[in-house]
Amino acid sequence: MNKQFASGEYEVDYTTNENSSGVYFYSLRVDGILVDTKKIIVLK
Repeated sequence: MNKQFASGEYEVDYTTNENSSGVYFYSLRVDGILVDTKKIIVLK
C-alpha cells in the first residue's frame, strides 16, 4: 500500500494467500522521510 492518509489510527488487513512463508519488511514514511522499518514473519 502506498497512500497518503490524514492523521489518526489505521489498521491494515494483511492476507498472505499469495505470499510464501518467510520474513517480510515494511516501512513507515512521513512526508517522504523514513521513520521506522519493522519485520513480519509469515508461517504457513
